Amino acid sequence: MNDRRWPAHLVAIAEVLCPQGNRGEVKAAPLTGWLERFNGLRTVTAWRDGAERTLTLTGWRAWRQFVVLRFAEIVDIGTAEALRNVLLCVPAGERAGLPPGQYYHDDLVGMAVVTEAGRRLGRVVSILTTGANDVFVVVDPDGREFLLPALRSVVAKVDPAARLMVIVPLPGLLD
Repeated sequence: MNDRRWPAHLVAIAEVLCPQGNRGEVKAAPLTGWLERFNGLRTVTAWRDGAERTLTLTGWRAWRQFVVLRFAEIVDIGTAEALRNVLLCVPAGERAGLPPGQYYHDDLVGMAVVTEAGRRLGRVVSILTTGANDVFVVVDPDGREFLLPALRSVVAKVDPAARLMVIVPLPGLLD
């Protein structure tokens, strides 16, 4: 996700990309690294542009880097097409806990980023998921973009309460 677009009482767990087949299933990009999150999930809130709709999840399966989801209310390709670009959310209170030092992406997006020396770099606007490690996309007030690897050697401190990330830039990283 490029920014926090959904309401604070919801947590986005997937974004619908397109219909999958012609019987109402949809292919979605998971926004969670824990796919087991979909096990036992009964309902989700479909959210787009301020409109919310409750959907009943009747089945899911992992497929490559995606999930394929089936809902009781979506029975054909036409109704599945209407879900394109919808965020699938759960109540924030149902979010699974994480071990210390791990954070959900939406907790990090919007955080201010500074170097240990106190240089303000900007804010995290999105997070790229790569094969090796995530990459924070940080944009300064002038629109300059920095790509910061989410590595312990780079990220010195994350303070969720202060909405602040302190980094130790690698040589050449900010040039």
